[in-house]
Parts: sequence; structure tokens; C-alpha cells
Amino acid sequence: AVSAIQGDGLQAAKLFGVAEAIREAISAPLPPIDRPYYESDATKACAQLGEAVFARAWAEGKVLSLKQAIDLALDK
Repeated sequence: AVSAIQGDGLQAAKLFGVAEAIREAISAPLPPIDRPYYESDATKACAQLGEAVFARAWAEGKVLSLKQAIDLALDK
């Protein structure tokens, strides 16, 4: 798997927010097998950005429309 943190930490933080919003909407928690990778990448992005910027980017990701989320993921 390619790490979400290999690219831009801000983009990664927003995508973490998008993913959380989708999981909440469909009542699908993060699978336990994915948790170590997820937590590692989230920790790296948070360290890169700082907690305040990371939290703000995560919150911005949670409210993106589907089109905005796809564009963000495709780096458009």
C-alpha cells in the first residue's frame, strides 16, 4: 500500500477527514487490520502540519462534497 503521507500532509489530513465522514455515513468503522497504518500516517501528517493545522484540515475534509473529495484525491 502507498502511504498517504508520501505526498502533501495537508491533502492527507483532508482525506483522513473525508474517509472518516464516509465511514460515519455508512456506519462502517475502520477495520482493525488497517488501524496501525492509519494511525501511523495520521501521526506523520499531524507532526508535519502541527496539531492545529491538522485538525482544521481534517475538519475541512469531513464536509467536502463527493466531487470535491474525488478532486482532492486525484489532486485536481
